[in-house]
Amino acid sequence: MRSLTAVGVILSAVAIAPTAQAAQIRLDFDAFIPSARVTNPVADTLPPFFTEFIGDDRGFSLEATRNGQSRLFSQVILDTDMPNPLVSSFTEAGTSVGFLQQDGIETSQSLQDTPTSSVEATRIDEQTILLEIEAQAVNPLIEAFIPPEIEVEVPPAEYVYDIELTLLDGAIDYALSGTTKAYPNYSAFLNGVPILQNEIDSDDSNLLSVIEPVSASGTVAVNEPANLLGLCLVSAAIAFGSKANRRKTEQ
Repeated sequence: MRSLTAVGVILSAVAIAPTAQAAQIRLDFDAFIPSARVTNPVADTLPPFFTEFIGDDRGFSLEATRNGQSRLFSQVILDTDMPNPLVSSFTEAGTSVGFLQQDGIETSQSLQDTPTSSVEATRIDEQTILLEIEAQAVNPLIEAFIPPEIEVEVPPAEYVYDIELTLLDGAIDYALSGTTKAYPNYSAFLNGVPILQNEIDSDDSNLLSVIEPVSASGTVAVNEPANLLGLCLVSAAIAFGSKANRRKTEQ
């Protein structure tokens, strides 16, 4: 019974120990069109052309971002304990849908772009990681519709970020700098907490050609490990069982 008591004491010590830094952290990035549809500003250039394109019909939302309701989405997983902190990353583009008017009837076409991206994570020291991410995606319907003899560069939705992450006891400091396009909306999340919400000032998709700087900094708390409560309960149960067994032995 002494051994059980000792285990209870050890578990109690573990349960009240300071919260450890979470080993893995997740970052989510996206670019999304908040309206349900967006007017094609060059619809009259090559008639019959797409009059409108689909939007994402959403606001700033972690759930919508992680569900891919975006024109462009990236996910990055980092491990704070590894010499090479990059665990995984991927970037996807949303499906583009264009609407046309033919003989008074609206029809639609859809196509999904293959985005380009680059992700690098560098450990600066034991407490600091630098994440560099670039991603872009165009509306492939415009590229596919325009005749090849017409040289037109379709501007992409694009984000380019440098994020310095400083690992603290129970928290992460972040400093983000980089660029997005002036259209559409852009957001970034660190462990589910919004660290960037760059809202457009206009619904003019011509602003896709305008690059603007962005920056953000702050601190995100790291949740306590889920098993701490379990350790507390286990240690309490063992301590209680030890006392009960001692009473039976004494009787």
